[in-house]
Amino acid sequence: MAETDNNKVIVLGSGMAGMAAAASLRQAGLNVLVIDKGSVPGGRVASRKIGPAIFDHGLQHFHAETSPFAASLAEWQSSGLIAPWSAPSTTSFPSFRVPGGMRLLTRHLARNLTVRQSCRALAVTPGRSGWRITLDDGTDETAGGLVVAIPAPQALALFDTDGSRLPPDIRDGLSAIEYQRCIAVMARLGGPSGIAGGALECGPEPLSWVADNHAKGVSDEPGALTLLAGPEFSRQFWELGDDLVAFRLFGCIQSKVGRPLAEYQVKRWRLARASATIAERHLATDAPRPLAFAGEGLGGDRSEGAWLSGLSAARWMAARMAA
Repeated sequence: MAETDNNKVIVLGSGMAGMAAAASLRQAGLNVLVIDKGSVPGGRVASRKIGPAIFDHGLQHFHAETSPFAASLAEWQSSGLIAPWSAPSTTSFPSFRVPGGMRLLTRHLARNLTVRQSCRALAVTPGRSGWRITLDDGTDETAGGLVVAIPAPQALALFDTDGSRLPPDIRDGLSAIEYQRCIAVMARLGGPSGIAGGALECGPEPLSWVADNHAKGVSDEPGALTLLAGPEFSRQFWELGDDLVAFRLFGCIQSKVGRPLAEYQVKRWRLARASATIAERHLATDAPRPLAFAGEGLGGDRSEGAWLSGLSAARWMAARMAA
């Protein structure tokens, strides 16, 4: 094992929690490396291009219910990264969108960070000198501290299957977090959708959300719709073929848009949103070296909860690395 940089922290995951943790740790003067299995940072803070059309196909918008996240949103808004959006919502808090697509926000958040993309962590090995992360490209990385900011089932899988390397309270806490699935359909129409305001109130089943990415300011091309299935539909029809999924969900709104489905792609989010959470913002242990867990499901079930969880884990980690 290579000599460990005791001032180095590895952050696994580049979603909201990982980006928040990594940026905070870097501001604390630590050497930070982000490792993520995706080809681009962001996790579900994602957008995809199909022809000339751009789709937000994971997280759709933000709102803040706490002052720390409100401060982050204010900073992003002043930088021109996000803009207000009058989307249908069950909350009275203002919603925000990302003009040009969610991917622009995560690209901005990662701009000053060292990020290894398209690398899947296969195992985590603790040692007296630090943490060793074994990657699927045959390499490994070592660090004095580790923040695991990926969904709880994936985090648990990195350690022994019986959880013997984790203290019981951490293993039990992560095991208590549960997630819902979500099937997303990115649908190109043959012209403008005519959806007023850029989104439709739906659901909760079988269709929970429809957004017009052109009206939302994401796509220059009209008629670029994102359709999100409800959790029960997604669970029940998870194995259904893409054609059947797309036409079944599009059939729920075809009479409202009045245009045919010209092209589509389907994305399945296995761990889309935490349906059972724990109260702790993060979970952590000092033995054998500093280790913290963060993400959606720890202290909240939305993007705001994930962001605050990442900040909480980073504060804990920075204090331990300075000791």
